Amino acid sequence: MKVWRLPEVRPVSPSKSRLNADPTISSPSLAPKALSGRNCLLGCFATCVFTCVAGISDSEAVVGTEDGALCLLDDSEVSPRLSLIKYVGFGISSLTIDSDHGYLWVGGREKRMQRFSLESLRPTNPISPGPSGRISAGKKAKGPAITCMGSIGSHLVTVNSSKEIKIHRVESINNDDERPLAIAAHKDAVLGISPLPDLNELQADFFTWSSNGTVNFWDTKGRCKDSRTVTVEQPLGNDDSQPNELKILRATQDLRLFVSGDKMGVLRYSTSPSTETGSIGK
Repeated sequence: MKVWRLPEVRPVSPSKSRLNADPTISSPSLAPKALSGRNCLLGCFATCVFTCVAGISDSEAVVGTEDGALCLLDDSEVSPRLSLIKYVGFGISSLTIDSDHGYLWVGGREKRMQRFSLESLRPTNPISPGPSGRISAGKKAKGPAITCMGSIGSHLVTVNSSKEIKIHRVESINNDDERPLAIAAHKDAVLGISPLPDLNELQADFFTWSSNGTVNFWDTKGRCKDSRTVTVEQPLGNDDSQPNELKILRATQDLRLFVSGDKMGVLRYSTSPSTETGSIGK
C-alpha cells in the first residue's frame, strides 16, 4: 500500500512572477510532476486483498479487505501505519463517508451494510489481526455484493453487482418495515455514484455511470432526470473480451465540465450541453 502526496505549492516572489510572464521564457514549474509516495508496510495484512478506501482526514483513511477487515491507515507520522479496527463479519467491497451525520458506511457481500461513527474508527488499543473474525474463501464468493455507495445527505445510495440501484432513507435503514427504493438503472455494470449540488439545472440529486459510458442523473424518488454519454474509446487491436471501460467520472458544480478516467488510464475533461443530451468527448 502506498500513500501519495500532492506537491506543495510554494509562494512565488513578485519579481519571479514578472519574469515568468515573459512568453519567451519557459517555466519548468508548469510541467507535470510525478507524485511522491511512501510505502506502508502491510505486516500481518500481506496476504489480504484490499478492495476500497475512504479518506476521513488529511492524514487518515479507512481501508476494507475481502476477508472483512476494516483497517485504519495513519500517515500523521514519519512512516504510514496500518492497523486493524475490527472484522465486520462479511467481505468488504465498498466504503463511503456520510459527513452530514458523521458516519462511515461499509458495504459488502450479500448486500450487507454496517455503519460506524467516525470517532470509533481510531482504536485506542491496537487490535491483533489474528484469524478470528476473518471470512473464509468459501464465504467470500457467495451472494451479490454492494459494489459502490454514495451519501447524499438524508439518503444513502447503493449499487450491487446485479446492476440494481437502491435509494435508502438514512433514518429508516434499520427499519424492517420500510424497504428502499430499487431501480434497474443501466443495462451494463454500474461503476460509480456521485452526489450533485443542491441547486442544479437538472433538479437531480446524484448521477451514476456505467462501464460503457452511460451517465444517468437521478433524484431521490428514483426519477431519471437526464441521460448522457461519455466517450469511451476502444484502442485499435484491443481484445474484445477485455474492452475499455469508464472507471471514474466527476462534474463541476454547474455540470458544465466533466472529468473522466477510463480503464486504459486516459484522463479526459469535456464540456457538456446545458439543456440537451449530448456526447462528452475529449
